[in-house]
Amino acid sequence: MSTKLHQRPPFRAEHLGSLLRPAALLDVKHKIDNGQKGLEKDLKAIEDTAVKEIVKEQIDIGFHAVSDGEYRRHMFWYISVAS
Repeated sequence: MSTKLHQRPPFRAEHLGSLLRPAALLDVKHKIDNGQKGLEKDLKAIEDTAVKEIVKEQIDIGFHAVSDGEYRRHMFWYISVAS
């Protein structure tokens, strides 16, 4: 299969919003949510690393627009509305 085909598919696709968070990030966020103190500095460092890694991964696979994965958001809500 041609490399060119992978770069420009015959359809439009976008990725938006939150990406799955890495285990290290989830672990420290769960500890903070459960009341463990003094992890805010660790959280910032882990978020910085996770964002750098996910941005690099997106660039490496050829995305032209990248996302930080919303890794710094505390949480998000998904509400499905049936038509």
